[in-house]
Parts: sequence; structure tokens; C-alpha cells
Amino acid sequence: MKRLFFNLIIVLWFSLMIVFVTGCWELGHIGQYDIQSPTPEEMIGWVNYPEVFPTCMTDDLQGNIWMGGEVNGTEGLFRFDGKNWQRIPASVIGISEPVFVSDVYGADNGKLYVGFKDQGFAIYDGTIWRTYNKQSGLVSDSVTVIRIDKSSKIWIGTIRGIMQYDGVKWDTFTVNNGLPDNYMITVEIDGDNNVICLTPKGFAQFDRTVKFWIPNSPSTGDSVTYFSGVTCDRTGVIWTGLFKPEPYYLIFYKFINGIWKKEQIDYLACSPGKFAFDTNNDLWLDLNLGIVKYSQGNITEYHSYNQGGYSNAGNSGLLDEYVKGIFIDRHNNKWFLTLSGLSKFELD
Repeated sequence: MKRLFFNLIIVLWFSLMIVFVTGCWELGHIGQYDIQSPTPEEMIGWVNYPEVFPTCMTDDLQGNIWMGGEVNGTEGLFRFDGKNWQRIPASVIGISEPVFVSDVYGADNGKLYVGFKDQGFAIYDGTIWRTYNKQSGLVSDSVTVIRIDKSSKIWIGTIRGIMQYDGVKWDTFTVNNGLPDNYMITVEIDGDNNVICLTPKGFAQFDRTVKFWIPNSPSTGDSVTYFSGVTCDRTGVIWTGLFKPEPYYLIFYKFINGIWKKEQIDYLACSPGKFAFDTNNDLWLDLNLGIVKYSQGNITEYHSYNQGGYSNAGNSGLLDEYVKGIFIDRHNNKWFLTLSGLSKFELD
């Protein structure tokens, strides 16, 4: 009788362990779409935030991630300390609700610069917020992009031109000063302090000597659908991608000594996407169907669990196969905006 009771206890114990382990495995994969179960090795380094939808991201010198966008259905400016996404109230910044962020830029001087779609821009020094708008001298309250050059001048791109601010004086530049168009899509500043802006009608370079903009776009010789992203690599060189249809592929150009030079990169027969460079200066590109890493001629693709038809489907922790944005922070963490939320890759 005792032996029978002991055997029952053993069977019950093993049954409970099976239920517990199975429950933990299922709990660990809540929110994933895979039918094929990933191995534990495939999960290493990936963290997902399905409630977070950024429109722009940056990081500061303290390691905080800042983003404009939406968290849990609420729009605004958010700070991520590694654990929680904290929304910064409009009253703290010195503007009014609702808050729609167009750009965030964490500069090497330790300050955070935030552009708003309809309320100018703000500077945060870690303690105090200072806001600027048309009453302060801005040509427009609709700011599209903010950058800081090596002489600490602030460049503010708006829908009505671009401005330079040295902390005291505002200089305004429009089509009357050589710009192809007044609408600023983006602005980049290379390692030699050259300022390049992209408008709907192409690129222009700022001539500091005469304070005039010189149209300067890559000569493609072919029809181009549009420029797909503009960014600086880790050596200070500005890159742009030109998307061409039929067949779909990207042509990359680098801005060197005032000249756009074509960069030969094989593969990349893909849909247009945004791109970024990590601390090793490896190129990461979103394809709208997964991610590609290009490192010294070597190609690595990353696809989500719910994507079929690929030999390497399910080799990453991406929330969704549709990727529409990339940000790489100072610690080499990769942040991917997907259709289903934000995915972070911590190891590489």
C-alpha cells in the first residue's frame, strides 16, 4: 500500500512539472506569431515592445532612449530608462497638448533637441526645458528636423525654409538663398562640418563663405523614384539611397569632398527602406520584409517568425516582418520599428 501511494506521488509530481514547464514555455512566447517554435538561441538578444510605435528616436549621453510617437495609444514625447517608457507632459516642456514630435536629436554636447510638428522646438539640458517658436524668431512652427554642427550652431529645418541659430541670432534661408525648395525633408552634417539638406526637389549644400545654398544632388542618369534615407556613417560620411523601380533596387551614394560618389553594393535588390550604421560601421537596411546587415561584403538577413517562404524564416525576434524604421544607439543596440511595434536587438 505504501509503495502504491509513493508511486502515485511520483506520477503526480512529474505531471505537475510537465504542466509547469509547458506553461512557462507558452508564457515566454506570448505575442509571437510563429507556428514553428524558435530555439532558445534564436531568442537571445531580442526584446519586443508591442505597445511602442516611434516616429523618431535618439539617445542621450546618460543612456536614455528618447522617442516621439505613440505608447499604449497615447501620442507624445517619451523617455525610456531601460525599464519604463515615461511620457513627458506638455506642461513640463512648456508647450500645449496634444504633443506631436517630428524629430528628436541627442547631441554630443549632452543636450536634447526636440522638434514639433506645430509648436516649434525645445532644448533640454538635463534640468531645464527651453522652447522656441515664431514669437522667438522661427520662420515656422512646423519643424521637420534639427541638427547641431561642429561649431555648436543649431540648424532647424521647417516647412518654410531652414534656419541657423547660434544662441543669439537667427539666420533664415529659403529659395531666395539658393534652396531648391522651402520644405526641409532632412538635414545632415558630415565630419568636415559640411551641411547638406534634402528637399522635395533635391539636395543642396551650404556655402559658409557666401552664406548661400548650392543645389547638389547625385547625378543618376536614370529615372529615380525617390531618395530613400539620408544619414551619416560612423566615420562622418553622408550617405543617401536612391530607389529605382523595375527591377526594384537601391543605389547608394556617398558625399565626399563636395561630390556624390556611387557606392557599389551588391545584392540589395529590394523595396526602398531606411538604413543606419552601427558602431562597427556595418550597414543595416530595412527591406519592408525583414532586415539586411551588410558587413564587408557579407550579407545577413533577419526575418520574423510569421514570415514564410524564406530559408531562414524565423531566425530573429522581430515582432513583424514589415519593418519601416531603424535606429542604432551609442551602445550598438538596434531598434526596429515594425508594423506590430518596436523590436530591439541587443547583441551583435
